[in-house]
Amino acid sequence: MTDPGTLVLVTTAALGAALSAAGDLAYLRDVRAGRTVPHRGAWLVWTVIGVVATVSHGASGGRWSLFVLSAQTLGCLLVLGYAIRRGVGGLTPANLALLALAGVGIVGWLALSNPVAACCGAVLADAAGLAGVVPKIWHQPHSETHATYALAGASGLLCALTAGSTDPAVLIYPLYFFAANALVARLITVRRRCAPAPGVPSRQPEHRELHRAPATHLPPAPGGATAPSAVFDSDQRSIQVQLR
Repeated sequence: MTDPGTLVLVTTAALGAALSAAGDLAYLRDVRAGRTVPHRGAWLVWTVIGVVATVSHGASGGRWSLFVLSAQTLGCLLVLGYAIRRGVGGLTPANLALLALAGVGIVGWLALSNPVAACCGAVLADAAGLAGVVPKIWHQPHSETHATYALAGASGLLCALTAGSTDPAVLIYPLYFFAANALVARLITVRRRCAPAPGVPSRQPEHRELHRAPATHLPPAPGGATAPSAVFDSDQRSIQVQLR
């Protein structure tokens, strides 16, 4: 008979992997439609970092949470494949520095037999790479897929919940992944409220136009009073009377 606790962990891990896959598929859909333009260098960094985090996580004793991290890394690899063909940019000195930082984490892990060093290196490199995307989101919030970051944050939280351990080497990266992606998703939401989507004109205040109806020829009023004329308000569908 399956232990209820194990069943919960398996279900949570499967849900986390499914959310991660859904976010990646949404990103790939927008790339194919031309709505999202990935940066090749950034996705290369994130793919390498994902591999480092997954391997160090497994070495630290992660079990079901490793399934979620593996799905996230596989998604990064798929997006990288699309970015090579449809993306922009390449390896910049900043990207190379991030890869070197991830490499330092790997060296620290192998040399000191301390997976926490690899996790910390991966977190620092990933955070620096994410910080490089923030200016792009700030100026062009519609060039990134909101659902991808929101679902990635949710999958990171589920990954932490399925870790089954309080070991920092197991929890550092999933918790960071949750917080970072949730903040980016929120930034996209806020900036989209301020910047209209491409091809959508900004809303301008509407001005009602008053159309003067043909003057009605009325006989002069006794005592020299002026004759009224009608003005038609096309928006309010009403007649206004003015004195000529």
